[in-house]
Amino acid sequence: MRMQSLPLLAGLALAGSLALAPLVRCANGAGTPDPAAPATFTGARRGIPAPPPPLDAQEDEAQGEATADAAPAAKARASAPGTLSATPPSTVLIPTRTRVPVGSDVKDLEAVLEEAPGLASIFLAETPAHTMRVDEFHLMVTEVTNEQYAVFVEAMGAQPPMSWGTAAVTDAQRAFVEAEGERIREAREKGLPAPERRSFDPIEWWEANWKDAEWSLPDRIRTAPVSRVNYADALAYARWAGMRLMTEFEFQSAGRAEKKQLYPWGDEWKDSGAAIAQGDQADPIPVGSRPDGRTPEGVHDLLGNAWEWTSSPYMPFPRYKQVKLEVGKRGERREVTGQPEWDSSKRVVVGGSVQNTAIAARLTTRRGTERIQRTNSLGLRCAATPKPGVDHAVALQLRAGLLGEGMADTTRTLALDRWRVEPGTAKVENYAVVQGYEAVVVVPPERLGFLSASELATATLTDGPQPLVVLSTTLPLSKPELPAGDYLVSFRGPGKDRSKPDEPVEQAARQTNQDGASASPLAEMLDTGTASFIFSKLDGTPVAVLGGIEAPRYERPDKEILNGRVAVVVDEDGKRGADLLRFTVVVPGRTNATSAFVFDLPLELASKALAGPWRPYRPHNGVRNKAGREARAPGGASLRRRDAIA
Repeated sequence: MRMQSLPLLAGLALAGSLALAPLVRCANGAGTPDPAAPATFTGARRGIPAPPPPLDAQEDEAQGEATADAAPAAKARASAPGTLSATPPSTVLIPTRTRVPVGSDVKDLEAVLEEAPGLASIFLAETPAHTMRVDEFHLMVTEVTNEQYAVFVEAMGAQPPMSWGTAAVTDAQRAFVEAEGERIREAREKGLPAPERRSFDPIEWWEANWKDAEWSLPDRIRTAPVSRVNYADALAYARWAGMRLMTEFEFQSAGRAEKKQLYPWGDEWKDSGAAIAQGDQADPIPVGSRPDGRTPEGVHDLLGNAWEWTSSPYMPFPRYKQVKLEVGKRGERREVTGQPEWDSSKRVVVGGSVQNTAIAARLTTRRGTERIQRTNSLGLRCAATPKPGVDHAVALQLRAGLLGEGMADTTRTLALDRWRVEPGTAKVENYAVVQGYEAVVVVPPERLGFLSASELATATLTDGPQPLVVLSTTLPLSKPELPAGDYLVSFRGPGKDRSKPDEPVEQAARQTNQDGASASPLAEMLDTGTASFIFSKLDGTPVAVLGGIEAPRYERPDKEILNGRVAVVVDEDGKRGADLLRFTVVVPGRTNATSAFVFDLPLELASKALAGPWRPYRPHNGVRNKAGREARAPGGASLRRRDAIA
């Protein structure tokens, strides 16, 4: 396939056509704020209840930055308003595709490089063209809008975009100019040399003062894509909403399906398909304003409007190699070469924006971007994994060694999750506004380092309680009595401590490592006569004990529970006084034997806390049998509300 000639609009510098343009600055260095917002600012932060304190959460090491009060979705409030939804809101399901075209061949880029040879290092990052399998996923039908993002900002106390505080920024700039003039006048009156002029930086001011400034969401941009969000902001919103950022390959799957096309509608550019640079338009427009760009599944604005963050590091495709290419007419041929500035700390942004020409609005364009970047043309779109709780589990960023020898196996996550939603004001099919995310999630390890139930039980007495799973819940538990949060669940068999008495130092170290504190807090809660689950914070501090439980079994799992099971009993008549939830967890032992450790984790929640729809559990994802084929458990694939819990 040859690249079609792309229209370049007059008046827009080609060298900047892929730029993520920062705030425009005046000649004296002062920033020019956004156009005027509503005349009356309500001070949206005033009168809003303080968000709940953050739960323990791992720092996103790959991200490396933090935003105010930004944390995983475990901070979602169970009291959030809205209608319950058992599917990721504002999304459609993009099916599994086995041969998604990714990238471009060098020959495909000839037309682009003829018009933009100075951008060779950017465009050649698309090479070489190849195909890949992209599993099914949910994708938001629009970019995240300002009204969607506003719920997150208010719920979490997160930083609002600077465009919501235009009046505050303008007032601060006016006060700065007045103070600067007064400073110069005072120097002159004293006969001193005029001090060096300082410039007002609106971005820097907003970063430092947004917590105390008044702001509100202007009505004119409610349904436009939120912008001026950096990677940390985007990641925090996605986690709060119970979703994640899409990968660049999911973006191409959504736009190209299995066709090697440049645009969601084909290979021929049409102006009605995407919002790109036109006239003085510098800010994103309401989502869905270019319906001709809609994909068959119903996804809008994949191209144009706002650049979109992905979770993909800016790294070369497989078999990438630097190339030299001659472009131009005969007799005017010139050599074009360029080496992309690969950097795994950068993230790929896709789609182009209203500040770019059509040369950027191609499904293959991948722009390496610093994660701290905030501009008025950079936003996000969320995706979600179909299996419940997996995105939440991955967002926990569980550290190595937390679950003993085995790493956390997020592919075998067991979970209930759902959303609370409101319709929203954008006139786009399937569009909705997330009000909160609810989940109870269990993450097992890849394996337990034992070969029998007795070996495991003995180790709990000689080496201390053994970690089994991580439990993350946005809902408080009544048994054990725990607030919403993230917990390490360990097992201790019945019996007295058998650690060697002649090694008190090592014994104390083992106890501290396993329980996260001195033995005394745990000893006060523990009944050594029964098998127990010990619930600890992720830093190791024990907070609760559930005694009298059934010890893990080492056996060949029934096919109905091959990959675990979730069972629920809702206290519909109020007689029981609690809703019951049981996770049946299956974890391989030290070898690849057909037997595995099987145990039940019983939990209780407030009466009717689990009423209503939940996303159906799909136990077969990612698990393969000895022959390498995907193993399925037909009898255990559904969540049954009235399963009895032993």
